[in-house]
Amino acid sequence: MMTVNSVVFRSPQFAVLSESQLQDLHLAALEVLRRTGVRFYHQEALEMLRKAGAFITDGNLVKFPARLVEEALASLPSRIVMCDRDGEPAMFLEGTKVYFGTGSDCPYLLDPETGEHRKFTQADLINAYHLCDALPNIHFVMSIGIPSDVDPDLAFDAQMALMLEHTTKPIVFVTNDRASCQRAIDMAAAVAGGYEALVEQQHILLYSEPSSPLQQSETAVDKLLLMAEYGLPVVHSPGPQMGATAPITMAGGLVMSLAEILSALVVHQLKRPGAPFVFGAGLHHMDMSSAQICYGSPEFQLTKAAIAELGRWYGIPTWGCHTSGPARL
Repeated sequence: MMTVNSVVFRSPQFAVLSESQLQDLHLAALEVLRRTGVRFYHQEALEMLRKAGAFITDGNLVKFPARLVEEALASLPSRIVMCDRDGEPAMFLEGTKVYFGTGSDCPYLLDPETGEHRKFTQADLINAYHLCDALPNIHFVMSIGIPSDVDPDLAFDAQMALMLEHTTKPIVFVTNDRASCQRAIDMAAAVAGGYEALVEQQHILLYSEPSSPLQQSETAVDKLLLMAEYGLPVVHSPGPQMGATAPITMAGGLVMSLAEILSALVVHQLKRPGAPFVFGAGLHHMDMSSAQICYGSPEFQLTKAAIAELGRWYGIPTWGCHTSGPARL
């Protein structure tokens, strides 16, 4: 069995899961990985997994021995230090520390001056990044909006360039493929003074996702492996909807999300053992009357608490979707 670091709290700690439930979820995820498997649409990942001892059937359906998961967990760093643009430590992703930041990629905003509901522009993003830079309770910045006044194929490039220019805070970035991820790394390295300096003074963290249920797309794995190759931090966070792309129960949704995270972690650590990886998932449920995702529901808040507890149980820095940043909660 895996050995888990114990954490002693000096004050009451909110919890929705018991120690036995945490272990049950882990064991259930191992069983999903062993018996059901995860589809990987990525040839390099499939070759690494086959060589490491995974079982591959039907072309790309990967089934994982528990050993692969436990070896990956054992090789992970339990602490990540995110720096600001100047290389100064800004977020210590360790223990029970919590950091807050913005979200990403909203197509529209409500203009604070005119009240108009309109598309984001680069000027709006610049204003938002300046505001985030000035707010002491905002610790990192994501892209916030999608600029409508640039070539859509260069929207991610524009976001990264504007964040690097207009905020000194750590950046959590998104991209649509390996090439745009590489360009984001290149820009950040130019600002940091080189690739070695960027890795030493980690200023950027990639947000990516699997394709629920139980699929890892070629583009997502491309980015995951690229970040591992450079030794830069990444959170590969499932975003399934219970009742649509995940089982309708909280336990079932957590087990599936956990299987998706752990399958990505195995590939990530096979690429570069010890590369920084952030645990996390944004597990929602679907409103059955409208088929819309429920962001403000009490169930969503409980799943976030459960994900935080699982990350703490594993001893991994943890991302909490929509309310918190890439630190343990």
